[in-house]
Amino acid sequence: MKTINRILLSLTILIANNYYSIASDKPKLIIDEKTYNFGEVSKKETSKIVGEYYFTNESSFPIVIFKVDVFCGCLSVEYPKHPIMKGEKGVIKVTIDTKNQEGRLNKSVFIKSNAENDVVVIRIEGIINN
Repeated sequence: MKTINRILLSLTILIANNYYSIASDKPKLIIDEKTYNFGEVSKKETSKIVGEYYFTNESSFPIVIFKVDVFCGCLSVEYPKHPIMKGEKGVIKVTIDTKNQEGRLNKSVFIKSNAENDVVVIRIEGIINN
């Protein structure tokens, strides 16, 4: 009976260790630079500004970006629609239409994914002159 209990205890510990090692390897979305500062531009000379945000999947599981939310009609976003596999790089492109913008601009973009940090906020900022 003691032998069976020891075997069951050993199996339980082994299974628990495997579970926690797998759970700790859940993808984490790490953006190289979370803020893109485009400096100062003239909207007469620059109609669109594109900020690029790079990331690499360093986990064993794919990163899937479900959606990217913006709360300004002046922003549009391109992001990978396919899973980013281990070791792959991805890029999220945020485009500002400067037509109806003037002055200091500081906008947030919300990235929803399957990562451990399921919502990541990136920012685009700068000054748009007339």
